[in-house]
Amino acid sequence: MHDTTTTILDAARDVFGQRGFAGASMRAIADAAGVSRPTVYARYKNKEAVFRAVYQRTFDAALAGVRAALQRDGGLDVRLGDALDAYFGTIFSAMIGLAQAQDLLAQQERLAGDIVREAEAALRAALLSTLADAGEVSLDGASRDELVTLLLLAPRALKGPDRDMVVFRQRLRLLARLAASAVLPAR
Repeated sequence: MHDTTTTILDAARDVFGQRGFAGASMRAIADAAGVSRPTVYARYKNKEAVFRAVYQRTFDAALAGVRAALQRDGGLDVRLGDALDAYFGTIFSAMIGLAQAQDLLAQQERLAGDIVREAEAALRAALLSTLADAGEVSLDGASRDELVTLLLLAPRALKGPDRDMVVFRQRLRLLARLAASAVLPAR
């Protein structure tokens, strides 16, 4: 059973996805959640705060998946692939199929840019730490940082225009294998 906050945020994601930011309202969110407007206002000051909460929840879930993936047993390529999938798969899956995805992306920087930057900084730190802990690396610190930059930038291009999540996930796995090949086991 969902709690009221989860119900509101799920409804808000759907309302924003269908109507875009400008077309969404606190009334529409409340109606979609099956709660009163005062219930929504008791938790969120305005629709900007609801928007931010939806983004925060999405990025928190993505980062939780990253942390779990990087702590699993398995080869570095598998753990990196799982981590990239946990992060980018979660985020892209949340956007695919939304009628107003472009509008939401346009609003992202203005309303939730700090959330995105903090999440990407946490992802960067987790990936750098994992590479550093993986053993002796064939890359110096600056090159390792560039590899992580590539791991953060490439998935945006890998999703492609077809938005096929199966193909996207296969491409993430290939990217992870390529990145892991730069890491040599300690001898």
